[in-house]
Amino acid sequence: MSKSPIQKEGAKLLAPALAINKSLIYLDLSSTKIGVSGIVRMAEALQKNTTLKSINLYRNILDVDGARSIGNLLKVNSTIEFIDVGHNRIR
Repeated sequence: MSKSPIQKEGAKLLAPALAINKSLIYLDLSSTKIGVSGIVRMAEALQKNTTLKSINLYRNILDVDGARSIGNLLKVNSTIEFIDVGHNRIR
């Protein structure tokens, strides 16, 4: 899905599917411009996901609030082993 114009609206639609996913282990959402509201929704959904191991969020206009939601996700989800958040607005 890399470089697809998903943006925040698409991320909000994708989130419920990620919550119930039972087979996907790698998700590449690099350069999809999902933004803060998109990652917040997806992070909430991924708290219920027990199969995803790696997610690429490189270059997605994420900021401190997006990083905070990812941090909350990682407090609950122990199956995620790798998240790429490079080239975002996280300081």
